[in-house]
Amino acid sequence: MAGWGLVMMPVWIFQYFHYGSIFGAHAAVYSGLAGTLSPVSLIAAKLKNFYVYLFCFGGDSRLTILLVSPFIIASLAGFFKREFRLRRPLVGILLWLCAGSGFVMLVRLLLSHTPVFDCIFTQALFTGTPFLVFFLLGILSLLSSTRIELRFASAFCVAYILGACLLLNQSDMGIIWGARHFLALFPFLLPLCLIVWDKISPDNEKRKIVFSSAFFLIALSVLIQCHGLRTLFLKLEASAALKTAIEASPQGDPVLSDIFWLPEEMGTLFHKRVFLQVNTKHGLAEALQTLKDSGIRSFTMLLSANPDYRVISKDEMGKCLSLMDISPGPEIASPGAEFMRCQLFFCKLK
Repeated sequence: MAGWGLVMMPVWIFQYFHYGSIFGAHAAVYSGLAGTLSPVSLIAAKLKNFYVYLFCFGGDSRLTILLVSPFIIASLAGFFKREFRLRRPLVGILLWLCAGSGFVMLVRLLLSHTPVFDCIFTQALFTGTPFLVFFLLGILSLLSSTRIELRFASAFCVAYILGACLLLNQSDMGIIWGARHFLALFPFLLPLCLIVWDKISPDNEKRKIVFSSAFFLIALSVLIQCHGLRTLFLKLEASAALKTAIEASPQGDPVLSDIFWLPEEMGTLFHKRVFLQVNTKHGLAEALQTLKDSGIRSFTMLLSANPDYRVISKDEMGKCLSLMDISPGPEIASPGAEFMRCQLFFCKLK
């Protein structure tokens, strides 16, 4: 351990002075997003993280809270129930309630017209993979098991979940795109769920209840992930269409936009095009002046087709129209993904 600390010390020092956090750029970004909250607000936000990142699936509507309530009840039951055996039918009912809630959440997900944006509100660990409800039901039993490997694996999962929820924040959900921070747990969680599944109901009569609900929960988990993969490929197609449109714009012209994710999205064009980012409502005039001072007269402007997603205000755009000639270019849509329709404009400074 001492040797490992000695090796890591230079890395921590470098990351602290270079990024502002010993844990690197991502930790610095998360810390920066937290802002300057009062102690009470900070505690409240961290407590809400447990709901958002473990259970919330579909926004903060009352229906969502109702749908995730069986999973919350299962977690409470797991902390107070040490015995694996299914002695009461209530546990079987709870499993089917979770299965029913998972089915409704899946249907809502499939019927949504904005699947990519839904990723912001479907990041929860347990409702995103409903089969993990078995881990919730067996938490205390696993932690108090006579088998050291079960105690270690379950304690690691609990500690990891607690740490992740405390470190993350909700200031900018877009940067936390999907529950990827929990992926490292699945090699531990899935075997633990299978163990709980196997031991929760020893007699044949009640085993049918557990087995049928478990298979249904597995099917739901697989379908949710398949939907996620389909959404990913739709988003990749949308990104490719946007990249093609930018490449087709006049070569050598810089690309000016107020879409915050555009530079990362068009990373493959990093060495081919210059991107200018407008981050404030009144930053367009400053960007135009920068172009003029650099001797650049023509540029491509990329804006969201939906004014609600624009940083540049309407007043600022109106003022700057007199400074340039604009020719509308193609509109880039993303059928299926419905992520964000964008509009290209070919501009020349007067």
